[in-house]
Amino acid sequence: MSTVLSFMKLRQEEIRIESEFEYEHQKFQTKVDSPEERGSDEYINSLTSIYNELPQPLQLQKFGFAKSVLDPNTILTTLRLNDDANTIIGYAKGGPLESYQLYAGVEDENYGKENTIFLEPIAMKLGYWGLGGGTRLRKVFSLLANTKRYRYLTSFALRDLIQKRMGSENVEFVAMLDPEHWDYYRVDLFGGIV
Repeated sequence: MSTVLSFMKLRQEEIRIESEFEYEHQKFQTKVDSPEERGSDEYINSLTSIYNELPQPLQLQKFGFAKSVLDPNTILTTLRLNDDANTIIGYAKGGPLESYQLYAGVEDENYGKENTIFLEPIAMKLGYWGLGGGTRLRKVFSLLANTKRYRYLTSFALRDLIQKRMGSENVEFVAMLDPEHWDYYRVDLFGGIV
């Protein structure tokens, strides 16, 4: 019974958030944060809290997360509510492909060429999925990667999402991982919109 009640409370919160965006004109904004801002305890704690809400298989850097936020090679953009506190509700984070250990069975031909940025799974607070924030984070992240002269962006995503993007973007499967349909893909940043 407690599980059912917990689920009902989460669903109520989602409905409240959706109605704020729909009827009360709540908005969010993406922000590229300065190294000074990224170094504050409040900032790290906020991102860590969101990171901990991700399902375990999506937590690629369980140990060393805070250190990776401070790494100058890390590209990081946040999604914030347009409120007085500029509350962080999500982020997109990644770095050079060579800084990551990929799942067994995934081999990337660009590993070692230093031309590929790896985008970790986008993280958002519960209740904010489906409002377009993830797409905005991914696009800003891609633009930042392009300005740093990365040629390719790679990441993991659900097969259905990758297939939807294939028609309008320069996306290709690198490895299809069954049975979860959680696949590894590549985008040519010079060849199409991400």
